[in-house]
Amino acid sequence: MRIFITRNSIRILLLLKALLMISRFAVTAGLAACLTLCMSASAAQINIILNDVDLQYGQNGTTGRIDDVEFTSPGGGNLDPQEADPLEAVTYELGGQHVLSQVKVLGADPDPLVISDDTRQWIDVNIAQILPPSFPLNSYETGVGNSGGGFGVDLFTSDGYSLRLGIDTIDMIATPGVWFWTATATLLSQDLPGNLMFVDDQITLSYTATLPALPLGSTTTDFIGGSGAMTISGEGVIVPEPGTVLLSFLALTGSAMVTLRRRWG
Repeated sequence: MRIFITRNSIRILLLLKALLMISRFAVTAGLAACLTLCMSASAAQINIILNDVDLQYGQNGTTGRIDDVEFTSPGGGNLDPQEADPLEAVTYELGGQHVLSQVKVLGADPDPLVISDDTRQWIDVNIAQILPPSFPLNSYETGVGNSGGGFGVDLFTSDGYSLRLGIDTIDMIATPGVWFWTATATLLSQDLPGNLMFVDDQITLSYTATLPALPLGSTTTDFIGGSGAMTISGEGVIVPEPGTVLLSFLALTGSAMVTLRRRWG
């Protein structure tokens, strides 16, 4: 049996080959461009600044513990507002530039504790393994504790955003004038507002409360109480919206197809 191949058949085969190459190149170019778009925002430091953070230090059996004033043992770590400290304001920055703020607003309700805005924010703290349980005053102590492998700090909002951290190590000092501590933490999970995202799972925290509640006339304490500010920091980016990525993919893919069609005449 003879098979006759005409010029038209050859042209059709060449056209099909060209279209296959166009589609492969276009999809590859589109995907590469989308990946570039997603990573194009250079990483910078995210700072989350929390105001009116009410914390306390106390004995926890053979160790000490830092927790929020609403903490009830053995609770915490479940994003429950009933077991967390409500915050006055939370500010998000990237590279020193303001991204957004969430502020507690008091409404016209006769009860001043009723919040009128739709978004509320809380912090849940339980750093349960701090040594020694009777903490020395007026001395900066390093590497004194951690959260024991579980949750240490949870920041969450009424509209579903959250940040969950495990505390790895903490350094602390308490004096009659200031209660200050810094900590390194491991990122457990994140869903931040403003399309912010930490790109490194190593996070740092600092907390400062002036004029803390302390026992008088002692060189150690088994209780510290304070209301202050906390900053949570780490490398991060603003992630593009999915719709933006899709539109960029379609535009760049179409551009690649037009270019190749011109090339193939």
